[in-house]
Amino acid sequence: MEWDIVYDDRGHFTEPHTKLVIGLGTLNVRAYLSRVARLKLEGADFAPASIKTYGPHGSFSAILYVEKEGFMPLFERVKLAERYDIAIMSSKGMSVTAARELVNRICRGAVPLLVLHDFDSAGIIIKDTLENDTRRYRYTGTPNVIDLGLNYGDIRGLSPERNNSKVSAERLKQAGLSNAAINFLSGQRVELNAMTSRHLLDFVERKLKHHGISKIIPGSETLAKTYEMFAASDRLSDAFDELKEKLKKLKEEGGDDQEPIKAPEDLADKVNALLKQQPHITWHRAIKLTIDPNAPEDDDDDEGGEQDIDE
Repeated sequence: MEWDIVYDDRGHFTEPHTKLVIGLGTLNVRAYLSRVARLKLEGADFAPASIKTYGPHGSFSAILYVEKEGFMPLFERVKLAERYDIAIMSSKGMSVTAARELVNRICRGAVPLLVLHDFDSAGIIIKDTLENDTRRYRYTGTPNVIDLGLNYGDIRGLSPERNNSKVSAERLKQAGLSNAAINFLSGQRVELNAMTSRHLLDFVERKLKHHGISKIIPGSETLAKTYEMFAASDRLSDAFDELKEKLKKLKEEGGDDQEPIKAPEDLADKVNALLKQQPHITWHRAIKLTIDPNAPEDDDDDEGGEQDIDE
């Protein structure tokens, strides 16, 4: 008989934009992964048109793992997750099996796991266990893990503190550390808290940019479909039933007293420009503002939907 051991929450996982937060426990992570789906466009009906995301597709391009939960208020205040389209996973110390299960499913290709940790033995082992198989959890593929640091090369100018490491030099070497780094960690460590809030944010953003983490902007086909969908929704909001039939005829026959809806050729440029002006919004919110600069904000990131986009 094989046991299925279920662990309680020891941290949180937060998607950008959707406000979805789950606890890092076995059951919560499994429930979340069971509902992960591709981006869907939901055309207007009795409700306005909307973008439906659950998981990374069209929503976030990376997961930032932070070994401490205390930095979340700072990241939320500056909208770090929204400005870079990243999900954030924070934990209390060593990564839990549920976190590695989430990594195994999501971070195996284009969506990397970015690990932010103290420069101490515990932080190094946290990164190593997220990257490799352990006694308690074995990956079914190779996770795409990027070490943001702190690393030995990042600590110049930061104040170390004394620390008695219980991790052997052999284990640290196995985790990829140099002899100089191992010698330093034998009696000292440098925590992320050694940086001021501004210094930490600058450090994280510099690393994100270095590794090419940036806003999600889908391909031209998805942008055009989204534009046309939102424009149609804008029209339908004034006279739903009558205009819905008219738009159907326009699409099929190519015209009446209104021109068919067609995305502008420079739509990608317009989206890029709006994201530079308002980096905390999503690409699909930018399309809404392209159609109507006064478009009201609404919750267009819940689950569900009708039109599955495979781009």
